[in-house]
Amino acid sequence: MNGEFLEALEQLQKEKGIAMESLLETVQAAMASAYRKHYGVQEEIRIEIDRLNNTMRFFVRRPVRTELEEGEPADATPDEQPTPAEQEAPVPDQAAATAPASTVAVSERTPPALATPALAPDAQAADAEEQPEEEEPEIEYEEEELDASIFGRIAAQTAKQVVVQRIREAEREITFGEYIERIGEVITGEVQRKDGRNVYVSLGRVEALLPPHEQIPGEPYRFNDRLKVFVSAVRKTTKGPEIVVSRSDPSLVTRLLELEVPEVADGIVEIKSVAREPGARSKVAVVSRDEQVDAMGACVGHRGARVQAVVEELGNEKIDIVRWSDDMAKYLESALSPAKVSKVIVREGEQAATVVVPDNQLSLAIGRRGINVRLAARLTGWKIDIRSETQYAQELAGIEEEQVEVPEGGGRVRIYELAKRVAVPTRDLIDVLREEGIEVKSHASTVSAEQAESICELLSGGAEPAAVTEEVDEDLASALAAAAAAMAATEQASEEGEAEPDGQK
Repeated sequence: MNGEFLEALEQLQKEKGIAMESLLETVQAAMASAYRKHYGVQEEIRIEIDRLNNTMRFFVRRPVRTELEEGEPADATPDEQPTPAEQEAPVPDQAAATAPASTVAVSERTPPALATPALAPDAQAADAEEQPEEEEPEIEYEEEELDASIFGRIAAQTAKQVVVQRIREAEREITFGEYIERIGEVITGEVQRKDGRNVYVSLGRVEALLPPHEQIPGEPYRFNDRLKVFVSAVRKTTKGPEIVVSRSDPSLVTRLLELEVPEVADGIVEIKSVAREPGARSKVAVVSRDEQVDAMGACVGHRGARVQAVVEELGNEKIDIVRWSDDMAKYLESALSPAKVSKVIVREGEQAATVVVPDNQLSLAIGRRGINVRLAARLTGWKIDIRSETQYAQELAGIEEEQVEVPEGGGRVRIYELAKRVAVPTRDLIDVLREEGIEVKSHASTVSAEQAESICELLSGGAEPAAVTEEVDEDLASALAAAAAAMAATEQASEEGEAEPDGQK
């Protein structure tokens, strides 16, 4: 076989990245397949390459059958058969006279190049004692050179199919081994095509799959657009290795910052946590291991150049760089930036916190559709409750009112609850109570249960002043009754006034 075939193998080695040893094994398997197809027998094929002459030769190996000596009957018993020492190979002169020029005899157990030299008689006797009594006979092989031109068209086609299939399998294994080690890295690719909602990105020799759930919502993927993608998984399939990449993984932000910020790549600045909502906003918590290096300043860069490069790569997705701290109160305050925080109340056992912000900062702290507080909770791993200063003060006031001592005679009733029971507007009931000397500040103020019961009976007209308990005196009862009568007279007069125009007509 001429050197063109070797040159073709070397070209395949450079283009596909397949080792020459693997290619030679492939050719050897292909020739064996063609030999079986042509002759209908199974033999072992060996390849011999001459680099100096740039040639390749093929040999077929067959075991040598041991022939019986002349004059020995064919049905000799095993005891009468010659010993292995007597079944030696013919001398070289006889072998050269009987074997064809292209046939070479090879010993399986003792190759000629490794044959031991003759030993002295004493050493031979010592070796004979150490060797077992019975030895398996040596199997000799003969090799015959093959001429590839003798194979027919079908056998050649079979060899071609074997070569193509083996090369394809080797290429798939190399691709799988290359990208299985690159999981977690960022690779630059080009948008090749779209199939439904799936996007295929060319990484050079292979295509990677960008599934819908790994895409940034609303991001356009145009043909030949260059993207940086995160390698998330590599799987084996019947069609070869499948490389799955992502644009929505939070680790993509980490890897992009490592590319843009040398301090992060060198380990001086450490990224502690990343929380991300793809296409909308991301929060990154950083800390510096060097006191002389500001973690936030290193990540932001001069006039925001470093973080802006990451923002542009992610389709103008906003990125907040926050300072990580061991103190959870400070960490939560930083995580809610850009909102200003007035107070942080930490509950360690529940891994929750209540954050108080100024009234004008409440919407900023919560964010659009709650994105700011949601990302802060993901970043810290804590549950966060946002309260404005007014809401927090009202909650404290409510707690203090609930802690008012309850008299032994019973509980207390709030004014607005009493107004519902007697079907009187809350404001009118407050005016009546103030006129009668009962201190009432607002609709949330309370009266005792006895006072509330007496007021209900008096306003409904179903009780006498004498039935009032000791806490409500007779003067108060008569005043309430008079107020109720006045309210009734006022309502009656208003009704007559409305009916009078109709009567005049």
